[in-house]
Amino acid sequence: MPDERALPLPVRLLLDAEEAILAAVEAIPAPGRNGHIGPLSAPGGVMAHVAAPHSHWLAWYLGGIEAARAQAVPDETPYAAGIERFRAVTALVRPYLEALDSEALRRPLQRSTHWGEQATNAYIVRRAIAHPGCFLTT
Repeated sequence: MPDERALPLPVRLLLDAEEAILAAVEAIPAPGRNGHIGPLSAPGGVMAHVAAPHSHWLAWYLGGIEAARAQAVPDETPYAAGIERFRAVTALVRPYLEALDSEALRRPLQRSTHWGEQATNAYIVRRAIAHPGCFLTT
């Protein structure tokens, strides 16, 4: 594993975002871990939901792993299963993130997307940073 300080800033921010969402969800008190909290989604379902596009965007668009393409995720995913899914996805994509340097971030994506030809590796990394952050602010 390379020294994280040597990684480009967007990659370091993404790794920090992954750690932050795990810390936030692991801090949920035991009574709130299972099922819905009022009108909010179940924490396990939220983690599984965050993991699905994370996998699709990073493992598929950056790594070309076909099995990582978008999948529907049940809102009722158990707490531990949602966390485990997110951890598995972050472990899967870590080698692709660590391989990105500033030049690689500027390159266009190698796979077709609905974002058009202007989408770069950096664009996908920035999307992956913002997506978990949406759940930390609600």
